[in-house]
Amino acid sequence: MQHYYDGLEIRPSPLREQQQLEQLNHLLTHVGQYCAGYSSAYRQRRLQELGELATLPLLDAADLFAAQQAHPPFAGLTGRPASQALRVFACPGQLAIPEYAGADWWGAARALFAAGFKAGEVLLNGHDYHISPTAFIFDNGARQLGAPVVPCGPHDTRRQLEALQRYEPTGFVGPLAALLDLLEAAELAGIPSDSLRSALLCETSHPDTAPLQAVHGIRALNCLVLQDLGVLAYESQPGQGFIVNESCIVEIIDLATSEPVIGDAVGQLVVTRLDLEYPLLRLVTEWQGHWLAGASPCGRTNRRLRLV
Repeated sequence: MQHYYDGLEIRPSPLREQQQLEQLNHLLTHVGQYCAGYSSAYRQRRLQELGELATLPLLDAADLFAAQQAHPPFAGLTGRPASQALRVFACPGQLAIPEYAGADWWGAARALFAAGFKAGEVLLNGHDYHISPTAFIFDNGARQLGAPVVPCGPHDTRRQLEALQRYEPTGFVGPLAALLDLLEAAELAGIPSDSLRSALLCETSHPDTAPLQAVHGIRALNCLVLQDLGVLAYESQPGQGFIVNESCIVEIIDLATSEPVIGDAVGQLVVTRLDLEYPLLRLVTEWQGHWLAGASPCGRTNRRLRLV
């Protein structure tokens, strides 16, 4: 049985740093050639070590939104024209977000695999497919795994119950509240829910998922999703923190000094997306957190973090 999505998850940390440095320098070269919206501070830069990423400017969401308003739709930050995108998302007053047609473009397959989803197993998607990319993030990841998806959304319990009866899904992705509502409705309707064995949630509050396992037999894990770039970190075991995804680089910095935090000090999460089509360099998130010491007990070697 395969325990890891791929070898990237268990590569030695020095090798990861070397390979990510190479990816980052390739990304900076690409940005200089194709992403006119990035300033001269990003151009003709070649980093000698990964820590030099901290010398690049921070990208604030408010500044990004203003730049998109001035230079629609994506402020010149995409590596391909908007006309080549698979989908574009835009809620009024929020950032415009592209989706291109790459394999596992949002980085969700790794989190789904860690949560127990496998090829051929039916997945019930309880995220909203309207406007926001969240449902498509997991839809795309499930397709990469070879897992069929039933798109139900979070609000139509009747449709979810019909899907539960008809397709007997083994997995659920969506908000914890939607899963709990579905399980309660299934019990009231006398519809078996024991086909569900795995769940992947998107909660920033570190909910206690032990009752789901004890009462319903559902192993539920959590992941961090940023709509602008997809899954940036995920759990492999309950309570062991979020493992940084291999498709991005996460920093935790002191916003007052812009310096990386030391040890387990709390700071602001900053994310760099290692993607040529939509490279986001040092995007400041709204989340605060701290690093956890050591590697995950599961054997994955990337850094772990916890939100506060």
